[in-house]
Amino acid sequence: MSHLKKLSDVLKKVRNPTVQEIRILGKDPQSFIDRACLNPISITKNIKDLIIPSLLMTASRHGLCSLSANQIGFNTSAFIIHKTLENDKWSKYESTVKDFNIYLNPLILEVNQDTESGFEYCPSLPHITTQVERNTKIILQYMNFEGEYIEEELNGFKARLAQHETDHVTGFLMSSFSVSFGRIKILDKEKIPTLEKILEDFKEHFENGIVKHEKYAEKYLSEPKEERPRTHKDYVQRMIVDNELEKELGDAIKFAYSEDLNEEKGINSV
Repeated sequence: MSHLKKLSDVLKKVRNPTVQEIRILGKDPQSFIDRACLNPISITKNIKDLIIPSLLMTASRHGLCSLSANQIGFNTSAFIIHKTLENDKWSKYESTVKDFNIYLNPLILEVNQDTESGFEYCPSLPHITTQVERNTKIILQYMNFEGEYIEEELNGFKARLAQHETDHVTGFLMSSFSVSFGRIKILDKEKIPTLEKILEDFKEHFENGIVKHEKYAEKYLSEPKEERPRTHKDYVQRMIVDNELEKELGDAIKFAYSEDLNEEKGINSV
């Protein structure tokens, strides 16, 4: 009967919300970390009683400012953002599960023309930071936990986090070429030596890709504003990026993490 009790304990863990291991790129081949999540979703019992509570518990335990469902192993278009943010502070928050706003089926409807460059961090991509250009104001459409669709204007750091997390649930990472354009800085070279070498090998490709982007962007942005299509996060670089370079870099970074971190366990601090 002992094996039945063990099975029962496992099933309880599966069904009950709990702090989850944060998935790291390359460490779990079955993870959803670099794939677009199911969208749209409805508020099922599984989402209400397991996925979102686990997301809240995990983010609060690790002191994070935001977290997406696919970072803890759920193929669900959902993320959370801390209610009381400190500018450019990505971690070390003292939080409870009540300190986060919940965003389901997020979609960025509009972005302003003003952008700001800043360094971003992600527990799913440990030991690096990337410099990312983000729009300073966005209109985000999402479903709340009561099933109501809302359009909300977000500004500054909160807008950056919403773009960062929307990237997560749509299959982009802060290291993706279309997001960072190769502006990736290694914080601990001893931890990820393979990644350091790969980024060095990609330098020339980054420069060529950026030149290609700038040529297209110059033409696109020179057109009258009213003639440009209304955008929802597939903003300029996503439409014109070198898809081959995007895939090659993504695969290379995933390989590097699988090589360098295969002995590490659990979450790494950012």
